[in-house]
Amino acid sequence: MDPTREGIRICIELIEELATIPGIAGVHVMAPGNDAAIPEVIAAARSRVQKAAG
Repeated sequence: MDPTREGIRICIELIEELATIPGIAGVHVMAPGNDAAIPEVIAAARSRVQKAAG
């Protein structure tokens, strides 16, 4: 298992879960030592949350 990919997967899933909680309006994504992963996480989470809402 690739720890980086696993961390990205967990982050995306967590954002999806948080999006279902009333009153949650956003998240703060941090990736110490891997800032390059942040755009991927945001794009994937946004896509999944929008599909779930639509």
